[in-house]
Amino acid sequence: PTGREIDIYQFDNKGKLARVLTHEFGHALELEHLENSKAVMYRLNNGVNEKLTIDDILALKKRCNLLAQ
Repeated sequence: PTGREIDIYQFDNKGKLARVLTHEFGHALELEHLENSKAVMYRLNNGVNEKLTIDDILALKKRCNLLAQ
């Protein structure tokens, strides 16, 4: 594997698929896993929340250098 692709083999519903794709897109942006179990970027995809948490948003802002100095 080159690390430039993702494979998604199954999903239970469209919401779960959206969550997985959002999570993997986060990795494409070089975001790491978060400790918040409700976050989209949590290491396990066992959540039902389809919206970004404040932790997800802060990680993205940090990655994009958008946090106030």
